[in-house]
Amino acid sequence: MQRSLGVASQAALAAAGLPTASLTAPDTIRAVLCAVAYLVLAAVLGLAFGTLTRSSTGALAIIVTVALLVPALTPGMPGVLGEIAGTYWPTTAGQSSYAATSTGPLTPLAGLAVMAAFTFVTALAAHVTLKSRDA
Repeated sequence: MQRSLGVASQAALAAAGLPTASLTAPDTIRAVLCAVAYLVLAAVLGLAFGTLTRSSTGALAIIVTVALLVPALTPGMPGVLGEIAGTYWPTTAGQSSYAATSTGPLTPLAGLAVMAAFTFVTALAAHVTLKSRDA
């Protein structure tokens, strides 16, 4: 059943003139694994923000701002600030990791590394805060 859905979805994409992918393509496996890693990092980031704020509502507001609002506003930022934020903002950089073809200034693994570093620093801050506040 799953194989037929994959074949049907690839056929529908090809019929619409959109790019298709197969697991035998060179970068498809990397893109799938990076997409899984990105989602895990996003979940850990949400957990870290929840720990920092002690509020699931606060964590959700921060995650929506980090993941959606800031990347949407970066094209309006002036000059170099907009370029840096558009390239190195954690969620934007992480999203570049699961592209089948690299089109941006960051390679897919570099984009995932930026997201991982931001997640690590945030999780570390959450750990320190939890230990000092709730010890």
